[in-house]
Amino acid sequence: EAANRANTELLEQAQQADRSKREAEIQLKVKDAISTELIAVMDSIDYGILLLDSDLNIRLANRAYRKIWGIPSEILVPGRPSRDLMEFNRHKGVYNVADEDWDNWLETRELPMQAGGFPPTELKRADSVVLLIQCTVMPDGGRMLTYLDITSIKQHEVMLSEAKAAADAANESKSQFLASMSHEIRTPMNGVLGLSNLLRETDLDDDQSQYVDAIKHSADCLTTIINDILDFSKLEAGKLELELVDFDLSHAVQSVADLLSPQLTAKGLRFEVTIGPDVPAFINGDPGRLRQILLNLTGNALKFTDKGSVGISVEMQDRDDSYDDSYDEMGVRLRFEVIDTGIGISD
Repeated sequence: EAANRANTELLEQAQQADRSKREAEIQLKVKDAISTELIAVMDSIDYGILLLDSDLNIRLANRAYRKIWGIPSEILVPGRPSRDLMEFNRHKGVYNVADEDWDNWLETRELPMQAGGFPPTELKRADSVVLLIQCTVMPDGGRMLTYLDITSIKQHEVMLSEAKAAADAANESKSQFLASMSHEIRTPMNGVLGLSNLLRETDLDDDQSQYVDAIKHSADCLTTIINDILDFSKLEAGKLELELVDFDLSHAVQSVADLLSPQLTAKGLRFEVTIGPDVPAFINGDPGRLRQILLNLTGNALKFTDKGSVGISVEMQDRDDSYDDSYDEMGVRLRFEVIDTGIGISD
């Protein structure tokens, strides 16, 4: 009986050893299959991947990594220190690092990996290729380094920066040109204004006085336009300020009709101005800019109106009696409408 029990125990031990062997073989096959599949997946990724163990020795490098660095397979041997890869690249002249600075540079690369990885960092190689490198700590204590070629992106950024600089320079030149031309035009325009004032003081009949007044008014409006040209550079610099002066609202609106009088007469159109009874006769604001807006809108209405009339309507929109108590003034919000009998605008 003792012999039978011993034989039975030996048989069970042999069977257990056989099962353990088969399980080990299965695990090895599974591991090999996983490794093969992992390599295939990594090789399909278009950015470089380098896997290191916890001692920063090589475990695996994908195809993109080998292509980026041009390192032969015999160098990428599992278990080899990752420092050897950087030494290999150094002798190839890949890095922009002087020999006397190499040890310090190498330390600045290895210390972050040893400490627990580092965030995305740019590295520019000697051949002007720019790589975005990141080191991540793996669950088993190893490291995964990724390498992304961002050379084209950096070149595009440089092109955009150069284009912006060129645009800024052109914009500055335009502003200087506008300012220069505006001053050049203003000089003879001041002469026109001065001479029209002198002519107004001479003996003139009614028609001549009317003509001189029209010349002066047109010159004033042209001066305003010249000032508007200067405003372009002020707008770009964020320094444009509205003028605040007391002016006759009715006169400002009617001046638009005076400027458009030749076109109105040529088309046989009437110009109608309607100002609400509660609209103040004198207001404080910027008459030049108000005239500019009304002139643009009314001129456009005139362009698309062949018969009938073009008009401007001004109505009280809102009143604020507490606008400025110190000057005993009130604030008003006025609604300006340009009305025409032309083709209209679709809804």
